[in-house]
Amino acid sequence: MTMRRTPPDVALELGRDQSEIEELFDKWRKPLRLKRNGRIAPGLDKKIVTSWNGLAISALSNGFIVSGDEKYLAAAENAANFIWTSHTNPNGLLFRSSTDGHAANDGILDDYAFLAGGYLDLYEAGGDTIWLKRAIKLLEIAEQEFAHEDHGYYQTARHVEAPLGPR
Repeated sequence: MTMRRTPPDVALELGRDQSEIEELFDKWRKPLRLKRNGRIAPGLDKKIVTSWNGLAISALSNGFIVSGDEKYLAAAENAANFIWTSHTNPNGLLFRSSTDGHAANDGILDDYAFLAGGYLDLYEAGGDTIWLKRAIKLLEIAEQEFAHEDHGYYQTARHVEAPLGPR
């Protein structure tokens, strides 16, 4: 994580003169950049995971509720629309993830739960009933596809072969 702070903030925190801190920044900025540029860049993971987007939609929706800043609501709606159109098959079931626009693998319980939660938070934030309806649909599918007959839930849907063997 990068924490961006200005030289005046650092000077105040350390009880040092601002000009001294600025000189240190000037002295070390270029050598540090050169060293960083000499390293191999980390790999880029381009996959888009349904459940993670559900969590992001929740966070953005709550960001709007707390701050009132419309950019958070717009970002939540954009993510919610993208996942609904790109990660839902014609039968209404979710895909687990996509990479470069290609969705694959059946969704797991986390995908349904976190995306439904994100849609509920988005409904609470913006009031558009489409998100409530979609959350309800996802929860109905989760109940139908993942619920154990006696209690609890499976991580994979009924129609998916269990990754660790028979149930």
